[in-house]
Amino acid sequence: MIESVDFVFSGMIQVTRQVKDGRMLKVRRLGPGDSYGEIALLIGINSSETYTALTSGLLLGLQAVELKPILEAAPRLGGLLE
Repeated sequence: MIESVDFVFSGMIQVTRQVKDGRMLKVRRLGPGDSYGEIALLIGINSSETYTALTSGLLLGLQAVELKPILEAAPRLGGLLE
């Protein structure tokens, strides 16, 4: 299960996904200001995408355990996904 959301502070990341015939499709590129993992983290599912660094960079992560107090303090945030 996904346990964090990551924010790209610097660098470039290639997002790919394997399709049924085994090919890897390039889905998108992420750069500074982009994030990934937030939906999977909030609804508790794993992503079928692969994330590969294209350059050196810096990611800033928010762990699920750190997010729990925020959602408990503002329950309406958790309700946005329902």
